[in-house]
Amino acid sequence: LGRINEAFPNKVFPFSALHEFFCFNSEEVAASSAFIAGLLSSRVSKVATVVWIGSSIKVFPPSLKWFGIEPHCVVFLHVKKEKDISWAIHEALTCSSLSAVVGELPEMSITASRRFQLAIEDAGVGCFILRKNPKNLLTTAVSRWHIQPLPTSTEDRMPGLGHPRWKVDLL
Repeated sequence: LGRINEAFPNKVFPFSALHEFFCFNSEEVAASSAFIAGLLSSRVSKVATVVWIGSSIKVFPPSLKWFGIEPHCVVFLHVKKEKDISWAIHEALTCSSLSAVVGELPEMSITASRRFQLAIEDAGVGCFILRKNPKNLLTTAVSRWHIQPLPTSTEDRMPGLGHPRWKVDLL
């Protein structure tokens, strides 16, 4: 994780903790999802499983291979109601056989975030919450991020798609 580790105490990214990502448009949701995939790649092995919970598909599973994650190691759970998404995230966090849980949850109360953190401490599972247009900023998250996409460039400066680039703010 390189420079990301340097931003945390003892120069170690606290994987088994609650991390939230603020997104204000669909491009930032995509950039944050890719950034999370990059964070997960340092922890997910060929057998570890990630549960990605949300109300719709926002990740193209084959693209996860670019980050070193096999698509079959990610279980996508689609839930309609926000209340049920929160419940599903909490239940997934209690499963110690998972590597991480990613949840798309617009609003998160301090009570819900505390429940998530307690479950994380018991099971040792990482939790990454994508929050689009958050209103409540009072949570128990260990880190808060804002990821914005930047234009890509190829190594040889030729037209085409290059490696993903982001403006990363650890708030």
